[in-house]
Amino acid sequence: MEHIFMNSKNDTSSSFWNNDQNINWFKTKPSSEYWKDFLVEIENKKIKKVLDLGCGAGRNTEMIWSLGFNVYGVDLHEDMVSTTMTRMKTLAPEINWSLRIVQTDMTSLPYMDGSFDVVLSNGVYHNVSSVEDLEIAIQESARVLSNNGFLCINIFTSKYIDHNTLEKESSNHLYTTKEGLDMILISSEELIAICDKYNLKLQENLTEYVSEVSTGKRSVARGVFKKS
Repeated sequence: MEHIFMNSKNDTSSSFWNNDQNINWFKTKPSSEYWKDFLVEIENKKIKKVLDLGCGAGRNTEMIWSLGFNVYGVDLHEDMVSTTMTRMKTLAPEINWSLRIVQTDMTSLPYMDGSFDVVLSNGVYHNVSSVEDLEIAIQESARVLSNNGFLCINIFTSKYIDHNTLEKESSNHLYTTKEGLDMILISSEELIAICDKYNLKLQENLTEYVSEVSTGKRSVARGVFKKS
């Protein structure tokens, strides 16, 4: 799983995600084999430009670049961005990565409509403080996608709640982790409904499973949506 955007507890969020230990955890974690297989499969379908939304320490950014795609990355946290930039400069020093890896919020992306063929959001959307912010983030992803582009989503859901590491708040769908971070957990059905509002149509079924991550056990939904 990746990183925090739009968390209301900004100091807590910044301290957690800019912490060297957490950065190193993401830095050494392997890239997603599932998304690698997906990108290899669609490579012959005129897919060229990919946005790694919540690039963190750059594990998926590097994987996307190594497959031959024109990759860009965004993350809210300065140290995550600098880690990814250093990683990519080592891999491809001829590229001006300061123009490709930028610090920004996923609810307000600095790109024109239809800029990308693929947006990869690996463990990011749930790291907000309201369902409204989660929907805005998905709407922004849809906006920067080209027609027939793909939104690749890996998101924590409400199907399984680890009460040892999550505390329910009064706001709808809002939980707080033991680290003090806000997290919105919706159902897979609610996710599909939000995506549908922005012409993002689910391709095949969502895969949903329980996974042990750095902050506890989480229910994860994974799937691909196509912009129509």
